[in-house]
Formats: sequence, structure tokens, C-alpha cells
Amino acid sequence: MVLLLAGWILAGNVVEVTLIQVLPGLAICFRVDAFGIVFALVSSFLWMVAAAYTVGYMRGLAEHAQTRFSSVLPWPFVRPSEWRFQAIC
Repeated sequence: MVLLLAGWILAGNVVEVTLIQVLPGLAICFRVDAFGIVFALVSSFLWMVAAAYTVGYMRGLAEHAQTRFSSVLPWPFVRPSEWRFQAIC
């Protein structure tokens, strides 16, 4: 999702989706601008590097729970790009 939006956002466009209107003038929404997309690209790349590193690290130490660790590793990152774009508009 991050790569799909990157070119369009870096061209100067902004994506904004309002989730709920809490009070008049106060809404909870997602807003993606150039800074948010750069942050998402950098953090996504670093997560991939860290995930690759952990596989080698766990195998090098002959850890007993490699499969369990590798299956649980991505859970906090299921939808990280959407979490990074959160804002109160």
C-alpha cells in the first residue's frame, strides 16, 4: 500500500479519510502527506531488514523456538502503514 501511494503523495497530493466526527470541528481521520509517506517507506524498509536479520540470528544461535518466533514476528506489523498515518484532523 505504501508503494502504491508513494508516487502520488510525493507529487504533492494529500489523502484524507474521516473515520468519525466526534464533535463539530473535531474528527478522527487518516491523513497521508509527503512526510508520512517517507516515514512509512523508511520504516517499512527497516522492518524488512530487521526481519531478515532475526532469521539469521535465531538460526545462528540454534534457538529451539524459531518457527514460533517467525510466525509471531509479523503480528504487530499487520497494517503498520495505516497506523503511521493516523492523525486527529
